[in-house]
Order: sequence, then C-alpha cells, then structure tokens
Amino acid sequence: MCYWVGREQHKELDVFDASEEEFIRNVIIMFDTEDELFHGMMLPDSLYDRNEYFFGMRLLVWNQSIALFGVKTLGGGYVASIGIWVMDEFGSWTKHITFDPTDEPLAFWKSNEIVMNGRNGRILSYNPGTKKLNYLPIQSKWTKSVVVYVNSIVSVLGGNNLKSRDNSTPNTGFSLFKYFSLSFGHSMVEKKSHSYSVWAFPSDDMSLRIKKVMEGLRVEFGGSKIEPHITLIGSIRMTHEDVINKFRSLRSLVISSFEAKVNRVVTRSSYYQCVSLLIHSSNKVSLELSYAIGVCGGEFQFWNDVRPHLSLLYGYLTEEERKKAQERVSILDEAINSLSFPVTRLALYKIGYKDTSLRSWEKIAEYPLH
Repeated sequence: MCYWVGREQHKELDVFDASEEEFIRNVIIMFDTEDELFHGMMLPDSLYDRNEYFFGMRLLVWNQSIALFGVKTLGGGYVASIGIWVMDEFGSWTKHITFDPTDEPLAFWKSNEIVMNGRNGRILSYNPGTKKLNYLPIQSKWTKSVVVYVNSIVSVLGGNNLKSRDNSTPNTGFSLFKYFSLSFGHSMVEKKSHSYSVWAFPSDDMSLRIKKVMEGLRVEFGGSKIEPHITLIGSIRMTHEDVINKFRSLRSLVISSFEAKVNRVVTRSSYYQCVSLLIHSSNKVSLELSYAIGVCGGEFQFWNDVRPHLSLLYGYLTEEERKKAQERVSILDEAINSLSFPVTRLALYKIGYKDTSLRSWEKIAEYPLH
C-alpha cells in the first residue's frame, strides 16, 4: 500500500474548470500495488472541524503505524502546537499526542523522537513523551527537510532469498515487504468509503414541467436521464454507516419545505454541469435554501463555494453546442428564467462519477419536508 495526503476534488466539475476554492477537503489516497486500485480514506473527524487549524498534514510512520502529523500555526507562521494521529489496522484514527514544540519540526525519527530544526542553527531530536532535547552534531542553517531511512531486511536485487509461507518457492525481499504491508492495508479497504450526494427535489408538478425541458434537450443533444434535483451535498466520501447516521440527523434540522428561485440558465464545459438552472442562494432571496445548504455542510463537514444548481443536461458539448442548448431551454419553457418552485423532499444517493450513464447510482434514503 502506498499512501498520500491529497485533496478531494468536486466530482461534478471538470478538473480543467475547477479552481482552488472548488476542492472540497483533504483526504488520504491509498494505492494497492497488488490489485492496482486506488482507494480513498477520510482524515480524523476533528480535522474537518473549522476550529481545528492544523496545517501541513503529512503521513509518516510512528511506532510502526501509519501516522498523520499536523502543525497548528499562529500569526506570522509561528508554530503553536503539533498534533499526531495514529491509524489502527482497521483504518480508524486515534489522537496520539498534542504538544508545544520549541523548534521547527522536520520528521519522525526512531520510535518516539522528532527531528527538529533548532533556532540556534543545530539539528536536534525531541522526545514528546519525556520532553527531552538531544542536540545532534549537524549544522542546520539551510536545512528544510530530513529523510529517515533504515537498512533493507533483504536485498531488493534478489540476494538473500527467503522461502515463502508454503516453504517451497523462493521469495525475494520485495515480496516479503509486500506481504507485510498489504496484510495491514487490506483490512482498511474493507472499511472503505463510497461517494454519496444529498439532493433536494422539487414538488411533483414542477418535476414534470422540468422533465419536459430535459427530454427536449436529450432528443437534440443526447445524454443520460436525470431526476430533477438541486445538489445540496455534491460529493462526500464516507462509510455507509456514517453517511446514513448523518442523513438521519438531518430530519430534525431541515424540516420544512422551502422555495427555490431560478436565477438564470448557465452552461459549463464540465460533464455534470453542462446545462443547468443556477439557483439563487443569497439570504435575501432564499433564506431557507441558504439555511439548508449550511446545515448540510455542517452535518457532513462539507464546505465548498459552488453555487446551487439544477442540472438539465449531462454531457460534453462544444462551446457552440452549449450556446445552442442554452437557447433551446428558453424555447422549451419561456418562463424558466423566472421559475420559482417548492422543494418538498430530501434524498441521499450513492453515486459513482465514473459511471456517466448513472445506471449504478442508487437512492439510499429520503424523507419528505413538511
């Protein structure tokens, strides 16, 4: 297993369209070298809380476990504290320790020491348990990073062959390494998360009206069949159990039906926002919608600046085709730019953005708004 700290991109946006603000949050990316598959994992829940200002997250090894290393800074970049979270074999995080450093941290070393860049121009090691400092005979005037290494157990070139577990076939050092590392990584994949989305649906009569516009666009431009919906949570990776529990909690937070007002018809080069109805989201125009988006964001710890929209057509169209489709919307429904409609239910969907046919997308739960 190979691990990175990465950023989850808003799946509804094409990578060439996305700006820095449209990346959702930090996540752990895992690559299984045996199956050649990528998997995603969440960071510790507390790190998605806006009150936890830990930056510069790095994945390192701490006491032979995968650990997340973060720095909390104050004004001027001054390091105020350091946090270490350790992952167990099932992929759950435990906050191991938080401590106040005396110098700039560079890397973990040994089992319980951190290499630091001393303010007096020396490299030192720090034990957060005993709080003891040990200066090393290394000058640190230009040091910005440290690489910690260990000797190989066996030769990666094929020397010192070991027998495999059935004691029959020679096994190289690389295979031995893979056996140990993957036995740890696969147990995490069993607890893997999936992508989910929370949608707000118009009333039945309004859905029928909007569907007629969608059908007219598909006849001319193709594309998959879509249920008319406003995306409240566009892409969230969680385990099934966690996402169900959070969606259930919405029932006591978003209770009443509310109005959604169309701002205008817009187009984008991204597949899932090819032709959309941009929805007013300001407090002055739609306080209830703004409240619903804020509550969902808080409950699911999902923050992004993408404006709420109702997609009319999914597809990759040229700029000329998108302009034509935009004009076609007004022909199919002349009053759509001033449309206002009630949102009467919320639903949770399991989604897969690689499946542009939408056949694998499924509704997991829903509830009506009073």
